[in-house]
Amino acid sequence: MNFYLVCPELEFTLELPFSPAGREQVAMQVRRMQEEEGQARGFEYRLAEELSKLIPQLTDWDIKPPTGAQMAYATSLCAQLGIPLPAATRRSRALMQIFLAEAKALHSQRS
Repeated sequence: MNFYLVCPELEFTLELPFSPAGREQVAMQVRRMQEEEGQARGFEYRLAEELSKLIPQLTDWDIKPPTGAQMAYATSLCAQLGIPLPAATRRSRALMQIFLAEAKALHSQRS
């Protein structure tokens, strides 16, 4: 027995092959939710809260937000070059990496 995360908006289903112990725990929780009124909503909220904490750690590096070091370096370069930090770079490590390479090259040209 596997579990599935389904996102109709994206037309996407993700199969979650839990360990036997994990499957059994979830099955016990589901049975409890089926038997006791109000249990489902509490479990949904707890599960959503925990998954929300994990998602940033599990996503690929390039779609994570920039690191603190990247932000500090970008802020410093922008101040030295007298240019604004593009808003998009604040949301993506990949975009920030491209911006840093271009800003560093521009800084080298000006020095």
